[in-house]
Parts: sequence; C-alpha cells; structure tokens
Amino acid sequence: MRSGTVAPFSLPTNAVVSLRFKGDPSLAGVADTGTAFWLSFYDKSGASINYISDPAPVVSADCTNLTAHLQDFGNTSTVDIGNLVQWRILVEGWMGTADSSAMTGTFYVDDIRITVPPAQRPSLALVQQAGTLTLSMGGLVPGNTYALRQTSDFSQWTTATNLNATATTATWAIPTDQPQAFFQLLQTSP
Repeated sequence: MRSGTVAPFSLPTNAVVSLRFKGDPSLAGVADTGTAFWLSFYDKSGASINYISDPAPVVSADCTNLTAHLQDFGNTSTVDIGNLVQWRILVEGWMGTADSSAMTGTFYVDDIRITVPPAQRPSLALVQQAGTLTLSMGGLVPGNTYALRQTSDFSQWTTATNLNATATTATWAIPTDQPQAFFQLLQTSP
C-alpha cells in the first residue's frame, strides 16, 4: 500500500520510527529469505529509503513492535530526508520459485509513529575530591558549548566558566575562597 502525496515531513537523524505489526502464521511453511515487512519513505523526486524486517514478524501470530532508526533504512544519501512526501507499507511473503503456488495472508499494521527522543539534559553534581569541592557535569554533547553560571544570592548570575564539550562529562574545581554559591549549567549553542 502506497500513500498519496502528503505534506512534506522529515525523518531526523535521531528519530525512531515505530509501529505495531501482526503477521500471518499460515506463511511459516513457505517463509524464506524474501519474507519481510517493508516500510518505505519517498521524497519529492521519488527516491526512497526502505526499512526491511527479518522474516519473524511476517509469520508471527503475535503483535510485534517494530522500531527502526535512520541507519536501519539503508543508504539515505540520495534521498531528501527533510522533505519526504509519501510512505509505503509492503509485506513480501516469500521469494519462491516460478512454479510456486499463489497464497494469501492477513496482516495488521497499526500506530506508525516517528518520534524524536528528548535530548539528554546536562546535569551537575557536587563532588569532594582530595579536600577540594568539584562540580561534575554530565549529559554533555561533544561539540556543544555550555555556560556554568553561579550566584551567591539568586539576585545576579555571573558566568563562572564557558565550556566547549569534548566529551559527555567534565569537571570544574570550585575556588577555595568562595564561601557559598549556587550553580546552573546552560547549553549556549548546539
């Protein structure tokens, strides 16, 4: 089944495509390397990307939750994943041979979704190391920049340091002459 043309939508690089699929066990006896469920997306030029399942969901009587990430759709370099305009669902029962008998099956597809997981939020933890108080920062995204801000009374915040993340964690030693402070970590650029 191929949809009509729809308003352009995108498949972000961190997106997760999920759906529920129920196969037909009557095909178990003929299942082979050609047995698969396909979910395809097409751009305006007609170029497609394809997620192709293994045979198990196609011959299962149980409802199966299938999930796919962008890399599961094969080569995406020739498709404009920011301007997709059609989708297709296809069940391929089996490869068979020229003398194979025709068969039918009943399949259910429900709840196709494209979701983007929420970005991990940066975190701060106060750690005492060798008599020094240190802020341990986690959930950083390498390549992003962050501002560690501080205040002693919540009336005025100042930047303690700017950080260009090179890893998912970092530390910052709190100056020993600072009697009290409150800190916050903000992402300042992606």
